[in-house]
Amino acid sequence: MFKIRELNDYHHIHDAYINAVIGMYINKRYPKMLKEFVYSDYIKEFKKQSTEEDGKKKKQYGFIVSNMGKEYTDMTTGEIIDKNTSEKQIESVLKQLKIKDAFVTRKLEEQTGEFYNQTIYSKNEKITNAIPLKKGLDPNKYGAYTSQNTAYMVLFEHILKNKKHFQIVGIPIKDITYIKNDNENLKQYIEEKFQYENVKIIKNKILKHQLIYKAGKPYDIKSSGDISIAKQLQVDENTNLMIYILLNKKVKSNTLLKAYNILDKLHENNYTIIAQNISEYVNNKNEKTTEEKKANHSNMDELLKWTKETAAIYVYDVLTNKIKSEYFENIGEKLEGYRDNMLNLIFEDKIKVIQLLLQLTSGKSIDLKIIGGKSGQGRVTMQNMNSKWLADVVFVEQSTTGMYEKRFKLDELENGDSNK
Repeated sequence: MFKIRELNDYHHIHDAYINAVIGMYINKRYPKMLKEFVYSDYIKEFKKQSTEEDGKKKKQYGFIVSNMGKEYTDMTTGEIIDKNTSEKQIESVLKQLKIKDAFVTRKLEEQTGEFYNQTIYSKNEKITNAIPLKKGLDPNKYGAYTSQNTAYMVLFEHILKNKKHFQIVGIPIKDITYIKNDNENLKQYIEEKFQYENVKIIKNKILKHQLIYKAGKPYDIKSSGDISIAKQLQVDENTNLMIYILLNKKVKSNTLLKAYNILDKLHENNYTIIAQNISEYVNNKNEKTTEEKKANHSNMDELLKWTKETAAIYVYDVLTNKIKSEYFENIGEKLEGYRDNMLNLIFEDKIKVIQLLLQLTSGKSIDLKIIGGKSGQGRVTMQNMNSKWLADVVFVEQSTTGMYEKRFKLDELENGDSNK
């Protein structure tokens, strides 16, 4: 199990779970120590001290974690937890960490602060939607802002040419003082600003990070013009290992050998003997000579280079298939066509591509020019959030934990089946 922050948001869940497990263990085995330290502070201090001392290296994670697999007495009940039971508890923890159906929620936020994007454009620059720096200041003389910052969005209905229309628009931060969380004020504001008649407020506050589903896929509303995919990337253990190998400069011998053995079955190579030498070195518990250490270091460098090069294409293929089947079919098809370009990149650029694809699956738009693609890949816009676009959208109201939720389609919102 490797911690890879770039993969998905599950590492936050794992951290919280592990802290809870260790806290419970300390409560049972060392109850008098609960008030003596905060675990996170203990680990930080221990890492500073985990250096060579008197010719013996200290235990890597300290006495607390290293003792968790041993027999001990539960000080709260007097029960003796034998080594076998203790090891089973650790196995249970590892099993829980592999579960992939965790709930992930984001805090809904009403934006505050600056009224405008604070970049001021010169009067000599050609800009659209120029916003005067102050009331009465001509942008052609004094320059201008180009965009207003949005506090939240609103979904409303209006009548145009005797036909019902739905629309989502952003409410600027500078205007919320006038609206004052009042639906009548909001209705009047929209009618005056957009020159609409018979406006009906359907959902009066759509906050940043509102979760919606469209065409069966989850999206996170970022603004009145942009949404991003809100799906957590899930990969198998082998791919998890390969991504870890690629994104970390320092890799332990056993981890490298595990990755090599997987790739060795898929690709012919000339590194079998080198891998055997590393394995023998690792398994040899005798004191190593300086020459043996140098030889192993050289073998590690050579094997790591081939393993990383091969792992990069392995991960590229996995992510391409994932993106095509679960995220953006059109981008996945393009990535298939870019594969030869990926093969011809230097290793450092291959890593950049893998990082870009991980950013894409985490909801960011990316620039794929490095492999022959275009910029703005993965950007989902809502420039025309009209009735047609909204027809199959499902709004999701979640509890803080994500364990409870309600889903509403447009017609249910319109009929008042959701709290506005």
